[in-house]
Amino acid sequence: MYLNFSKESLKIIENEKGKHIFDPSRNKYVKFTPEEFVRQSCIVHLNQVLKYPISRISTESSTKYNVLLKRTDLIIYDSNLKPLILIECKSFRTNLTNNTIDQVLRYNYIVKAKYICMTNGHQFICAITDETTGEISMIDDLPTFDIAN
Repeated sequence: MYLNFSKESLKIIENEKGKHIFDPSRNKYVKFTPEEFVRQSCIVHLNQVLKYPISRISTESSTKYNVLLKRTDLIIYDSNLKPLILIECKSFRTNLTNNTIDQVLRYNYIVKAKYICMTNGHQFICAITDETTGEISMIDDLPTFDIAN
């Protein structure tokens, strides 16, 4: 999957409090960081290219893993409001490693999304989970919203 990093598709402002980027899923400006830039670019791609409604995209949801409270970067819900896609976003300066894979797999142990993905903006790694066997298979790209539902 190729993410559109065009700044024209993202709303970025700068003021006395620093640089901020608009998050349509939270309907507010948030502090601009390299990871947030990747997350927002991913949201734009999901919405504008793959046609996932903004209302189905949740940003930084709290997830309890054992006794630890973790935050998932993006969860996209299907038409029945069941987690469909879990995406872990990293800064474009960060390599995707086995630790990133372990992290998204730990989160998905709780979330139970059909698709799991990770991106740093340069790489986009995506897999599908077989709901019966739990087997994970790599895929090239996410399906559009109408196909995934």
